[in-house]
Amino acid sequence: VLPMESEDAQTKSNSLETLKKVADLLKSDKIQNLILVDNAKIESILSDVSQLDFYNVANQAIVEPIEMFNVFTSQDSQMKALDTTEFVKLMVDGKGLSVFGSLKVHNYTDPTAIAEAILTNLNNNLLADGLDLKKSRYAGYIAIASEKVWQKIPKGSIGYANTLILEACGTPKALFQGQYVSSDNDDCIKIYSMFTGLELPMSRIEALKKESQELMSKATAKDAERIINLDFDTGKNATISAAQKIKDTIAQKSSTFGKFFGNSIDKRK
Repeated sequence: VLPMESEDAQTKSNSLETLKKVADLLKSDKIQNLILVDNAKIESILSDVSQLDFYNVANQAIVEPIEMFNVFTSQDSQMKALDTTEFVKLMVDGKGLSVFGSLKVHNYTDPTAIAEAILTNLNNNLLADGLDLKKSRYAGYIAIASEKVWQKIPKGSIGYANTLILEACGTPKALFQGQYVSSDNDDCIKIYSMFTGLELPMSRIEALKKESQELMSKATAKDAERIINLDFDTGKNATISAAQKIKDTIAQKSSTFGKFFGNSIDKRK
């Protein structure tokens, strides 16, 4: 999870350190998939959600696409199913980062509507920006609508969507797709898409590094200023200090120790 804009220097620094460690685990094949949730993006998209509901709404939005893939890939389809084996490949054979999202399409009679939704819905999800779809190892999507809606969708819409996705993803190893009939009567088609095997979003990471360094620099400057301001003048002026030195000299000469070291020897018996 990447930090919010409003979080402190230590949190942002910790986030970068953690991301580096997890990315190394991905490189060494110790983990199979990395999903970056960006709290800064969530903070912006869900700005009108109440403080009480914020995390519940955000968590639901993040897990819903995975849940829908999980539910529908275990079902048959009278059109085209995205089966559980394909879903497993999406989740654990990407060998990189994953990004996914969901969107409702209301202008579904437009032949290009599904294709545009599959790609543009990535801008509305709560995961990290800056991921290059051209690096996709796998791509997959499921389209869900009522029978009434499917009757109105042009046959060429799915073919056009597949062509556009393959082009946008730089010819991935595989494109998995599924079309399902739902029991609800919503006048729309719901699209859930997933792209896996992606590289780190370096533009977002560089921006986070800059934020962290600037905040750390300010914190360091405050520490230096604090040390300086822990030292203060006692209020003695130069005249008082000089007078005190004279008194100290007289006191030293009056002492037996001072007389001894001052070559003044008392010979009285």
